Amino acid sequence: MAEKLRSYHGRVRPHPSLEVLLSEQATPLSNRANLAVIVLEQPVDDVPMAPRLPSAEVTLAEPFTIAGYGFDGRSDLIQGRRRFGRKKITRLPMTASEEILFEPAGTPFTTGSGEPCLVEGGKEPMLVGVTTLDSKDGPAFTSTFPHREWILSELGRPLPSLKTPSRSKDSAR
Repeated sequence: MAEKLRSYHGRVRPHPSLEVLLSEQATPLSNRANLAVIVLEQPVDDVPMAPRLPSAEVTLAEPFTIAGYGFDGRSDLIQGRRRFGRKKITRLPMTASEEILFEPAGTPFTTGSGEPCLVEGGKEPMLVGVTTLDSKDGPAFTSTFPHREWILSELGRPLPSLKTPSRSKDSAR
């Protein structure tokens, strides 16, 4: 069955405290509030409800699932194939600005950046984090728990009208 690609328009709203420091080799040294909300003009068709946000921080050794288009470890190409992998938390943050580390082993799915980290339970999954570029200490994600209020306020903010440039008949020739 062939996949159908669709385009959507919207706005990216980065966290106001977003900070990512990279080395000269473009490897991450540190980051803070490495989150953004993407608000679309129109909802995506045939997608289940958005996951809920956590009411508490994850726990050490808690299992979670990374889902998305991350790298598979064999090449740097994503090729539009969705993948997922089960992981476990190996280090909790000492402060709200620290990342949560997870095991690099297990399912041969490694992260790029921006994939959701989900915990199963209840009727819908819970979005506990969003992957970041690996930290100097290993694979990591930014927890959504300390940023809940910001995420909810951004999702509730209306999207300003986006004007897409229209092409006149003369410019199409």
